[in-house]
Amino acid sequence: MPEIRVFDPDLFRREAQRIADADGPDEDFDFFADSAQGLRAKYLFALANDARQGARDLLIPTAATVTRLLSAEAEHPNFWTAAGVYIRAARLSALSQAPLVIPPLLLVGPPGVGKTHFARAVAQALNTDFHEISGPGLDDEGVLGGHSLGWRGARAGAIARALIDGPSAQPVFFIDEIDKVPSWRESDPLDLLHIALEPLSARNFRDSYLEAPIAADKIIWIAAANDASALRRSILDRFLVVPVSAPEKDAAVAITKRIYRAATEQYRAILSQDLDDEVAKVLVDATPRRLRLVFQIAAGFAAADGRTNLSLSDIENARRLLAAEQRKTVGILNL
Repeated sequence: MPEIRVFDPDLFRREAQRIADADGPDEDFDFFADSAQGLRAKYLFALANDARQGARDLLIPTAATVTRLLSAEAEHPNFWTAAGVYIRAARLSALSQAPLVIPPLLLVGPPGVGKTHFARAVAQALNTDFHEISGPGLDDEGVLGGHSLGWRGARAGAIARALIDGPSAQPVFFIDEIDKVPSWRESDPLDLLHIALEPLSARNFRDSYLEAPIAADKIIWIAAANDASALRRSILDRFLVVPVSAPEKDAAVAITKRIYRAATEQYRAILSQDLDDEVAKVLVDATPRRLRLVFQIAAGFAAADGRTNLSLSDIENARRLLAAEQRKTVGILNL
């Protein structure tokens, strides 16, 4: 499998040695102690001894990869435009035997249409790691780009850790609800994307903790937003923006059945793999998160009744139970 050098272990070795030399023999301080600087030195020395000398795998799709992407497209009919981008890129890479190149995609659509599930399906089809970042939790640049030692609990950011800890130079990075990233007057956490999404600058991405370049230009970026107008033009311009709508009725039934199979996989020995159409049709407007909860609870009602198929009454019982729990939670919050 082809590979590239994502980082230079010698740079980390020299930086760790610089810290050791700065400590000096006359200082009453062990730089390997559990101080911020000592922990950083340990981490750098570990990277200096990387088993692969900083090399990580590149993705060159095969016919099997294309087949998996076509399956992902079939399972996500409302994502056919986005899926087409990956399918064409995979075919081009397979024919040319050049590493996969895909522009950053921004999926824009209402909640519950399956944006997260689609992004996961892409990573699975490409057989690469998947890293999900919550937009509301992206409260400073350090989440992605690392924190300098001035920060309490400083460490390398998600980008560097994914490339250092994983086998691939091309993991999928998914930023969910990117339109809900909190911004401050002094800075915007999305500023880092001006570097990370530009291949030339990302090739020498500098993590604030490592203080050494990382080749992050091969990362496959996907972001999801409910409202693209909340994003700055300079960020939007770095994405291929793909609108996503709710699936048509027939497609929604098929998606509901797929979620049912995934949510009840562990109960396959006692539950049917198929979900009746009449049951699926009453659930097509529910979000994927809600569906998973409903199916897991409804499965218990069916099993208690000695049945292998979920019925409409199982679904209604599960919905009532969830509604009662929600009312109880709201009541507690209002105390």
